[in-house]
Amino acid sequence: MTRGRARTPPRDALPGLEAEWVDERASTLTLGGFIQYLESAVLELLTAPRGLDVPVAEVVVYDPLDPMEPHPGDIICGVGIVPGTQTDALLTSLAQARAAALVVKGSPGPAAQLIHGAEEAGVALFSVPTGSSWAQVVMLLRQAVSGGSFGNSGERFGGVAAGDLFAVANVVASLVDAPVTIEDSQSRVLAFSVGQEKADAARATTILGRQVPEHYIERLRKQGVFRTLAKQTAPVYVDNVDEEVRPRVAVAVRAGDAVIGSIWAVVDGPLTPEREAAFADAASFVSLHLLRHQLQADTERALHSELVGTILKGGNLAREAAERLRLPESAYRILAVGVETDDDHDSDLMVSRCGELLSLHAAPFHRSAVTGVLAGVLYALVPVSGKPVHSLSTMAQLANSFVTRAEPVLRGKVLVGIGGYAATLGDVPQSRTEADQVLRVLRSRSGHPAVAEVSQVRTDVLLMRIADFCSSEPSLPGGPVALLREHDAHHHTAYVETLRAFLDAFGDVDCAAQTLSVHPNTVRYRLRQLQDVGGIDIRDRDQRLAVTLELSLESPLRRAVPPRPRETNSRRARR
Repeated sequence: MTRGRARTPPRDALPGLEAEWVDERASTLTLGGFIQYLESAVLELLTAPRGLDVPVAEVVVYDPLDPMEPHPGDIICGVGIVPGTQTDALLTSLAQARAAALVVKGSPGPAAQLIHGAEEAGVALFSVPTGSSWAQVVMLLRQAVSGGSFGNSGERFGGVAAGDLFAVANVVASLVDAPVTIEDSQSRVLAFSVGQEKADAARATTILGRQVPEHYIERLRKQGVFRTLAKQTAPVYVDNVDEEVRPRVAVAVRAGDAVIGSIWAVVDGPLTPEREAAFADAASFVSLHLLRHQLQADTERALHSELVGTILKGGNLAREAAERLRLPESAYRILAVGVETDDDHDSDLMVSRCGELLSLHAAPFHRSAVTGVLAGVLYALVPVSGKPVHSLSTMAQLANSFVTRAEPVLRGKVLVGIGGYAATLGDVPQSRTEADQVLRVLRSRSGHPAVAEVSQVRTDVLLMRIADFCSSEPSLPGGPVALLREHDAHHHTAYVETLRAFLDAFGDVDCAAQTLSVHPNTVRYRLRQLQDVGGIDIRDRDQRLAVTLELSLESPLRRAVPPRPRETNSRRARR
């Protein structure tokens, strides 16, 4: 099973009560509260033999190859679970650990075989739809456990705890008698009301992914729905999104003149004037809570990024940061992620969206994987196990599958540099440096390939590091190649490309001539001339090495000279 660092009962726990202890972060959340947020949306409760007052601690992904034991209060996501000997052994293990629940995929019919075993084990059993993604299910359940209530300050707006968007959603739903979602300006679901079983498959998919599907967003955009929401304060009725999608009523949530989110209700038809007015008034009520939620979320996000950045940079505080993030004692690899798009105006927003997708995608690979932004670069810090070569294979799988899924959503080219194996937390900065270097290589290659590890681009990395060193030394620029390039610019010669072709051909004049599409005698003539202009002797081994490096450092990733058009009557002028 994949989780954060192992938890132990408090030292002052009373004898015999160790099995009842759960993580202090979630000790107030029970199965009943858990179901209140999620049951009607994506979960179906099949049995709860110990009732709904069972404390919930953490969501854990079941992995038969991972020897980690379950803990009291855990909700186990049974990826790949089917009734049989394996399931019986798992339920026995969960019973001994006093785990809270097991989540399986499938309809209640096939899952019926598990119900008897779950009841005997005293473990609650949930099912999720067959077509749902485990990655999304796990992320949604974890968000419910860790962030079910947003208002902890005691402050209340309109009788609801400040920032508790789920409670706010329930209030709005009661006003219009319809299930609602509260979404941010990017159509990401922040909260949803009870009663989602009255909605449709599109709403279930939206809640499960915590994001309105891209094809629905595109249709709403083409129909001008978002433009209308931005212009008017009255609710907007939408009844033509798709044949299988029920009508919606939406209203924008504003902070001043800025649209910071929206409320969406699933309805059978247009609202009555009274309910439409109540729905419009609810936007102001939601605005106060949404602003409070955003403030707290921004603060938590900034703290999280700061902790991740502290680990990536290394130093005396790295271990403390790792403990606060509940990272396990293990080896790590770093992923550096870049997004190339035609529009640079929303680069921060793009990095933010990419980070959310990466967090969601990395979770099934390891429970404790974390992401953060440092110096404008998005990183994933992923705990790994086994030999370095095995961890590299896992990271390559993670990176490639992430690129495949993220590019259609972000509408840009996603690049991932994989850092080296960090055996300890102290080795993480070196892995980050390598990931940065690989990402830089990938960007210079115009995105081909999209994923690489440092050993695959070692030559390019070496040339880049030499180029960085030379660029910082004022005495090194302005060598022979610079003189030749200046001469080419003023006299329309081709000395630099001729020298490059000659060196790439290891001194073979005929091969260089073929590359340049000129006669061998033209190459010989140019070589004599360029030696005088640049003050070099191409017969000298050290000088050849120096100019080869100088040419490489101008464009570290150039693999070959592109074909040149055959010279015609202008050949003499180019000499």
